[in-house]
Parts: sequence; C-alpha cells; structure tokens
Amino acid sequence: LLITIKVPQHHPSYTAIRKLYHICQSHRVYREDDMVCLVVPQTETRVLTTFGVDIWTPLDTQVTHGTKAPDLLPLLLITDQRDGTFRRYYLDAKDIVGGKGDAAAMEDFVDNFWKGELTTPEIKSTPETETHKNKYGVEIINGNLFEQAVLGRSNKHTLLYLFAPTCGHCKRFSILWNQLAELIHEVEWDSFLDIQQMDVSKNEIVHDRVRVNPAFLPAVYFFPRGGSGSKDRAVQYTIRDKFGDGVGRLSDPLDIIEWLLSVADDLDEVTLLRNLEDFEAQEGKKARIKQQELQQQQQQQQQQPERSNIRRRKR
Repeated sequence: LLITIKVPQHHPSYTAIRKLYHICQSHRVYREDDMVCLVVPQTETRVLTTFGVDIWTPLDTQVTHGTKAPDLLPLLLITDQRDGTFRRYYLDAKDIVGGKGDAAAMEDFVDNFWKGELTTPEIKSTPETETHKNKYGVEIINGNLFEQAVLGRSNKHTLLYLFAPTCGHCKRFSILWNQLAELIHEVEWDSFLDIQQMDVSKNEIVHDRVRVNPAFLPAVYFFPRGGSGSKDRAVQYTIRDKFGDGVGRLSDPLDIIEWLLSVADDLDEVTLLRNLEDFEAQEGKKARIKQQELQQQQQQQQQQPERSNIRRRKR
C-alpha cells in the first residue's frame, strides 16, 4: 500500500504514485508471486488505523507545542500474510522523497522484500519498556514485551486476555478477569501462573513461532510452561454455548480455572482443587464472622434507645 495525500502532478507524492505503478506492472510481468498494489489517500483513516499508521498524534503535538511535525506521507507499506500471520514493513517518507530519491528507494524496498532481506517487521505497540500490574494483580503487557513477558518465562504458565476499549463484552469480562487475578493470588497459584492482558487496539502479537489472531473479542489464550517450544503451543478458549457466545459470556472466574485444568497437562488437579476448597472455606468463615459482627452492631443499636428510655423513666 502506498499511503499518500491528494497532490498535483509536480508534488513528490505524485511521483511516488507513478513509480509504484511501474513497480507493480514490472512485478506482474516478470514474477509469479502474487502481489496486490493499492494507493490509499490519507482521508481513509480507518484503513490507516488498521495498518498501524498514526498521522494524528504528530499533528496534535504540532498544534499543542508549536513544533513542526515531520512529514509522514507518502508512506510505502508492504503487508505479508503468506504464513497466516500479519507482518508489516514500512518505507518512511524521508526515504521516499529524500535520500537517493523515491524511484530507487521504493524499487530497492520491494526487491529486498522478495529477496527475504526485510527480516524485522514493524510491530504495533505502546511505548512501555516494562510490564506493570493493575491493582488487582493483572500484568499489563504490550506488543514489544510479548516475547519477553510470555514466551521468555518458560517456568510459568500464562493466561493472556486480549481486549479493546470499544468492545462492549470486554468491559464486562474485564471485571471477571480482575477477579480471576485476585483469586489466583489468594490461593498462591501466581507462583506458577501469570495472569496478563493486552489492548489489541494499540498492540499486536507478531512472532515467527506463535499465531495469535482472534476473530472476536474478548479472547483468552493459554501458553503452557516448559522447554522445547512449549510456550509456542498457544491454546485459545473456544468453548461456545448454544447461542454461539464464547468466553465473553462467562460470569465466574472458576469457569476459566475449570478450562485451564482441562488444557494444562502438568498441573496437579487434586491439589489445586483442594487449595480452592480451602480458600472457599476460609472465605465462608470470614463471611460468617462478618455477618455475626454486623448482627451484634445492629443489636447494640437497638438496645441504645431502650436504655435511654429506662433512664428517662428513672428521672
């Protein structure tokens, strides 16, 4: 895709469009590989967002701080979905309209792609360089930290929740996910199990060995611990009810735990369930004690007016 602005013929972007046309024509004649060429105007904001192109943040910065934003367009983007993943490679505006010129730069960029020399795809990710946990104990990760925080922890299982802020089912499911993290901490399962989440409106997972590309949100994946590529075998929650609803329909964190025990091979189910039963018994005892304290407070409040009436009668 060549993303550009509407320009007159003397503008550099117009030259880039013409060059892309010739590159694609040449590819069609001399190569057998399938390639689709598109020119996308900057007004197609939904397309730009889909492919991770943000032209608004630099403009907002320019208006707010008065500093000139760098030229982002024209931008040449190659997307590669041949192995089922979604990889993106960018040629920036400064390389298209500057340097050795748009003609040579664009041609070299496309040639290098087909030669396999573009080895590092761009990943959509928020800028954080370290993970952090919310107040419930859920670890927040981004696209750049996925390999380190998930695949890199071979000694721990991982449950990863993918969501988007605009997803209605995600808002309700996020409450359950927070409850799950609290429960996992209370029963001390966090020694072998990470509870994580990622905002896929701002991040993506692009990796050679792992395919994570949910069709619907919310989505939950289990990454088993162990060596020899165990973490690469991600398992998605795919159980649906008679109405076709998936993980977003769940209302109890124990439903996730039940699924976890069914897909994890190396967990001592008996011990884990006993831990859960002990925890529930302790929680029940706490609830009974709290109920008794509440009843005592209510009785004391009821007795106070009676004592006041007795004093009045004595007077």
